[in-house]
Amino acid sequence: MEQHFGPKAIILPDDGPRFRMNGKGVIGQIKLGPGEYPHYKFTAVRFDLQPGAKLDLYAFRFSGRMIYCLDGAGTIILNGERSPFAEEHFAHIGEGHHVALENNGDNVQQVFSIVFGSSPEARIDLMPIQDDEPTLEFNIDLRAVFGLLTLTETKDLSERQKGELVYQLPDTGPSFWQAKPSVGWVEVKLAPFTHNVHHYGLLMQTLYPGAAVREHAHNQLNEFFIITKGTARAALDGVEAISVIVIGRNVWHWWGHAGEGDAQNFAVIDPPGVEGALALAGRLRTKGESWPDDIVRSPETGKILHDRYGFVIKAGAADAQR
Repeated sequence: MEQHFGPKAIILPDDGPRFRMNGKGVIGQIKLGPGEYPHYKFTAVRFDLQPGAKLDLYAFRFSGRMIYCLDGAGTIILNGERSPFAEEHFAHIGEGHHVALENNGDNVQQVFSIVFGSSPEARIDLMPIQDDEPTLEFNIDLRAVFGLLTLTETKDLSERQKGELVYQLPDTGPSFWQAKPSVGWVEVKLAPFTHNVHHYGLLMQTLYPGAAVREHAHNQLNEFFIITKGTARAALDGVEAISVIVIGRNVWHWWGHAGEGDAQNFAVIDPPGVEGALALAGRLRTKGESWPDDIVRSPETGKILHDRYGFVIKAGAADAQR
């Protein structure tokens, strides 16, 4: 069978074009733009909100959005309802749901916004230059082109026209212990078996000191991988970095934790698959319990990962397929 290879890239923390929102206190940085990598059907932008800043992201009529808080504390406003939004908080805002952010904390708040479809905040080519900076304003013409709706306009939509709305606190999704060498656990934030989504998933992985995810590849999906906590390193086809990583099909990759405390990442899976595989190969975790040291990897586990989920595991691992 022919082997297809997807795109790959290491995106360092300062990489990506920056722009200013029309208003005070919000800077955007494009991490994944439209058409930048073949087969990636979503865009990713990091927003930095200064204390007191507000950001209205409107509602998408035809696209879904995920927002994850990397650092800081503020408020997320979903369809007019206010909720806390701090480090490790997550929201999935399906079609027809309105979202806005406020930083009412004392420090800069950093959030990642990932849009499954066309998004104006990832189109640096459409932003006019003001005071020597690309500047984005969601004016009425731009909203019409991208199908953005105000909160008032969303009230005209029926429930059938709206997508899935999810607001999640840290460590509240189903989670699964992982065997050595990946000592730690995986939390499934979004998957076809947890919510009414079908074409992408999101997981968080926590590694304890000294743990590592062994080198592997996927022949059925792409990943967008961000290290969010701890002293961790990742590698893409042998090139190491501490950063955002674009992992296409059949690209070898690993990540590990050499520091103290826990290391963590979040990964967007397109299409879903990794989150289901790790749930199946792991052991259901209860919050607050200790890692069970009797989890083992075996060729049978590897067969499931390979045959059902398209994992490619390097020779020499306990569950490698020979």
